[in-house]
Amino acid sequence: IYMSGSLQELGQFNEMLEACNEAIKVNPHHYLGWYAKACGLMLKGKVSDSLDALEEAIAIDPESTQELARTASAFD
Repeated sequence: IYMSGSLQELGQFNEMLEACNEAIKVNPHHYLGWYAKACGLMLKGKVSDSLDALEEAIAIDPESTQELARTASAFD
């Protein structure tokens, strides 16, 4: 999942989303996988799908997800 940040910086959003999906497949209860997926989807303009993924992250770890989302440029 930590690779997704580098992929985001390189503008490789499809690869980023693939990495997130793999992380979620391995551990569906890892909020960072869902959060990173939400960021990638938002950057691709898929607002509804992004919000769905963000809701998954919030359901798993509300405090950490909200803290990350406050400073994320993907949600500006």
